[in-house]
Amino acid sequence: MILDNLVITRMIIHEVFQIPDNGVKKSPVLSNQLVPLNEKIQKELSTRIVDVIRKAIEIKKDDEIEGSYNHILEIKDLDDNQFIEKSKIIVSLLADAQNTRIIKDSAIFVMSGEVGFENQKFSCLIKAEFDNSFQPVTENDSNEIIGLEAVVSFLGKEQKLYKLVVFTPSNNAYKSYLFDSNLSFRNTASAAKYFYKDFLGSEFSNQGGVAIQNFNNLTQIFIDSMFDDYIDKIRYLSILLGYIRGTNNTLSIHDFSIQAFDNPETSQEYINFMLENDFFEESVPKDSEIASKIQIKPKLKFNSGISISGNINDISSNLISISKDDCITTLKIRGDIEVLK
Repeated sequence: MILDNLVITRMIIHEVFQIPDNGVKKSPVLSNQLVPLNEKIQKELSTRIVDVIRKAIEIKKDDEIEGSYNHILEIKDLDDNQFIEKSKIIVSLLADAQNTRIIKDSAIFVMSGEVGFENQKFSCLIKAEFDNSFQPVTENDSNEIIGLEAVVSFLGKEQKLYKLVVFTPSNNAYKSYLFDSNLSFRNTASAAKYFYKDFLGSEFSNQGGVAIQNFNNLTQIFIDSMFDDYIDKIRYLSILLGYIRGTNNTLSIHDFSIQAFDNPETSQEYINFMLENDFFEESVPKDSEIASKIQIKPKLKFNSGISISGNINDISSNLISISKDDCITTLKIRGDIEVLK
């Protein structure tokens, strides 16, 4: 992924609306002009985009779904008038894809520019929901967003409710990446499907690194929801880390379910959970370098405000028991207190 020297050369902003109570969608507000970008805004927006892209996950086109994937990829090569018209098509597709009243009014930033020291082209779309720190700014005599002020508002440090898709050059080709503010450590299960599937027409790449992160996070969610006993949770988390870091070259929900869970019903519930959250049924390749860096650091948080944390293997080996009597919790931990930090 090439991110060095990223410069936004043009941008346009449109607006899509929350579906009202009557269920009748409002037409998006489509701008007819590019946003004039001064050097400060250009630099700040570029910095924000690069920071976000570093947290994004790779996606690829789903050939079975018509979407905006190719449209967004193509805008980098269009002249200004074509860019404006193509951006309108893209935003109209997004408005059509929104299918629930939960999705708030949003500004849509469509942009292109140059990246890398060879000035290669890139294209990007950001969907930013309006919140307390980011509000629509409109002309007095029309509904069209004032671009520059909207950009300044979006750059507010508290703005977090956004999604981003970007196409960047990579080895004489282009790769696409998705960031969703609902994503947690690349847990693709929480990404909005209306955006990456219905709107973009994309799917997550099953590359080893992404698969590991997704496998890890989804399995942790299952363990946390399935078992009440904290000793059991810790034991299963330790098994999970051992499986991820093991000598196996692939990840398989079927293999892990057999290794981890003695109860066949629990094993099947795990498989069903992973499939319901779009993990791959087939075995997927594992990136051993990434696997070796995976860490699981659970934290025991008490309602008194105290918390205890550590690496899962240390906790699993040295936490002997947890017992509770009324509002008193007793932990037995192997070892002496060495230092108070």
